[in-house]
Amino acid sequence: MREQFKIAAFVQEMFKKIINEFALAMTFLLPIGALQSNDDSEHFCFEVSEKKPPVARYMFWDVVSDFGGLELPVIPTLDDLKAGYRDDLSNRSKRGSQHGLLLLANAVACAIYEMNCSQIPEGDLTFVRELENDILPALNNDTFLNQALDQARIVGSKFLDEFLGQIEQTSNAIDNGDLPLEFFIHLMRSAITTANVTLVQRVARLHTNLTDVSQKSIIDIMDFAKKYNNQPVNEYLETHFAAEKLRQDLEKLKSKFLSAYDKQFAADQSAWCGLYSFFATSYVNREGSLKELVRHAQGHSAKGSGARSRMVMRELGWLNENNEISGDLSSVSPQLG
Repeated sequence: MREQFKIAAFVQEMFKKIINEFALAMTFLLPIGALQSNDDSEHFCFEVSEKKPPVARYMFWDVVSDFGGLELPVIPTLDDLKAGYRDDLSNRSKRGSQHGLLLLANAVACAIYEMNCSQIPEGDLTFVRELENDILPALNNDTFLNQALDQARIVGSKFLDEFLGQIEQTSNAIDNGDLPLEFFIHLMRSAITTANVTLVQRVARLHTNLTDVSQKSIIDIMDFAKKYNNQPVNEYLETHFAAEKLRQDLEKLKSKFLSAYDKQFAADQSAWCGLYSFFATSYVNREGSLKELVRHAQGHSAKGSGARSRMVMRELGWLNENNEISGDLSSVSPQLG
């Protein structure tokens, strides 16, 4: 049988189940040595057949009860699967591009060695090294590995779908209609890895107020999504974050202007004595858009000169002496033109 390990089809038949389990272990942070977490629980077994190669499987035994349960699924990319890497564990340092596959090949080779050690000269360390060298090229096959990732996406999507269903049905899990920011970002990253845009949309609906999502957090989410190169997901995120963030920025600026305007209007009324304060008039349309308010301040309104609005916007630094947009308004100027 030893020579058969030089045949890729033989190795892939032996690893056809454990590679799926390896992808799932990375997805849910199960205790495997490749992730360097709780690997005392990691053991191996083989399904034996008379006509087919033995099929390697993981067998977990939580010896010291240090496994805390399943994490939210984060399906690895093809490159991360090969490297045995999870960015939330920061375990890439000093790892080669195939380090995860090498650890899997080594672990199975060691298990085979232990079962056959009576037939191998004592202290012969070349057996394991030569065996893993034969196994690794067969494992490092994109088609073979992508099949494992497809299975991980199916399982991960089902898990996340059920998890989101529980959140959506439990109002107590949501604070003022929105998830806590850190948890929202964690959920969004999980949904992105499933390549399921519906799951991404469901997560987005759980945190509608993007004012507390920093630009850095948005950039981090978008960069994370680009790793997975899923066009529908990337397009949705770009539209959702850009459009929603812009809408909220416009509302925030409008609210800031109206607050400053109200103070100025109250001051103008106070400047008129007694009944004459009645003649202090405002032509600001509070229901209008920020664009309408700016045009009014620039003197392009059908009612009133916009003098008070213009003075307020200049004090805010939003209009210069030529009534051109400046300051904080510059960041949204395309929507005001």
